[in-house]
Amino acid sequence: MRLRHPLAAAATVALMAGGVLLPATAATAATAPEPPSLSCVGTGHQCGGPGRSGSLVASYTADQPAPETAWGTPQVELLSSPADALDVEPSSTVTRSYRVTVPSQVPATAPRQASLLIKNSGGIFPLSADMRLHVTNDQGAELPGGTCTPAEHQLAPGQEVTVTCTVPEGGARLTAFRRGGYGGENLAAWNLGSQAQPAAADPVAPTTAPVVTVDGQPVTGTVDEDGTWTAEVEVTREAPATHGAEATYAPEVLVDGTPATAPSFRVTTKAAPAPTADPTAGPTAGPTAGPTAGPTAGPTSSQAAPSGSAAPSQPGRPGSAASGSLARTGAPGLGALVAALGLTGAGALALKRTRRA
Repeated sequence: MRLRHPLAAAATVALMAGGVLLPATAATAATAPEPPSLSCVGTGHQCGGPGRSGSLVASYTADQPAPETAWGTPQVELLSSPADALDVEPSSTVTRSYRVTVPSQVPATAPRQASLLIKNSGGIFPLSADMRLHVTNDQGAELPGGTCTPAEHQLAPGQEVTVTCTVPEGGARLTAFRRGGYGGENLAAWNLGSQAQPAAADPVAPTTAPVVTVDGQPVTGTVDEDGTWTAEVEVTREAPATHGAEATYAPEVLVDGTPATAPSFRVTTKAAPAPTADPTAGPTAGPTAGPTAGPTAGPTSSQAAPSGSAAPSQPGRPGSAASGSLARTGAPGLGALVAALGLTGAGALALKRTRRA
């Protein structure tokens, strides 16, 4: 609650229900212009204003409260550049920096706030005003949420008080209801639209910071002059445990329990190294030998031996005398065979002639 102090040195302060009350003096009127009064509506017998002589007068104050604000949609940025971590060692730790910002804003459904000065001027017949203030519609019905702070007052003649009221949709009047034994009686009602409300103060960030967690850990930020909450945080991940693998990671960000989208980053591991030769292993065996060489030019041992000492030949067995004499190939072997056959034929012919003689 804010109070005006007309003459601090001579002011008499009285503590009444609902707040501190100060007497109005002529000095106040001389030093500050009177704000325009709101017009009265209804039949409240204590309402004062243009055309009404009641003792209770209401007007807007010069300083209006800032509108209510709330935290808006959060933004999550990946600050590290490059974003991806490529060709890292398997199971290595990768760290990336993120920034979380949460702006404050005036919700479209936020009700209007109004600061008003209520004064008991005394009038012709000074009366105390024991009242409860509330915002009503144009029919005088109380509206849910149309509260004033402080709401209850007992103003003696010459006292005034400043209140802040919430004006919800449909709010048209500020009504003062009587308290006590005659509770509910309408003492005064003022038309909130009968005077222009001064401009509101610039909005400020909510007094309670947003609750932000990253990967389950709480994050503490700061609020700048624009009403934006900001924090920077490091996010760590472990690379895949195998070579040539790839994985995508993104932190889990919650703002007041609601998930916020965070950009992801990739991590790839190095390819497996090429196998190296074992220095302890022997040389690799070469290719096998080709077909065996042809027959030798020289005579075999069986062919060189005298015919008398030659072992009886065994058909089909390698190394026998017969097969050894026939196994020769090439020009030298063929010539010896022809000569042997010629001598055999000449001997047979000579033997035949001898028998005929």
